[in-house]
Amino acid sequence: GHGYTIQRPMQENPYYDISEKVLGHEFHNSVMTHVPDGSRFGFETERGKGIADKKEGLLYGNAMASYHHLHVYSNPGWAEKMVRLSCEFQNKQRTRCE
Repeated sequence: GHGYTIQRPMQENPYYDISEKVLGHEFHNSVMTHVPDGSRFGFETERGKGIADKKEGLLYGNAMASYHHLHVYSNPGWAEKMVRLSCEFQNKQRTRCE
């Protein structure tokens, strides 16, 4: 897939609220040949190809793997959530988050 994308969160996830429209682009020449049963996805692809069956953003724990490259100005709250998650992890490790 090549070009601009529009993603809609499918479920609550660590980075985006369910009501957000997530803009970006994708540029990939690969295809996932096997997506395990039970895989959780963060997005329904409104525009673009996605990973499989118009689904995008494989979720595993607090990680999201995606062909979608976020346009950060379309979702400025993403960065705040990333910093918050990083601080929560650091606090669990008993080191101070600044």
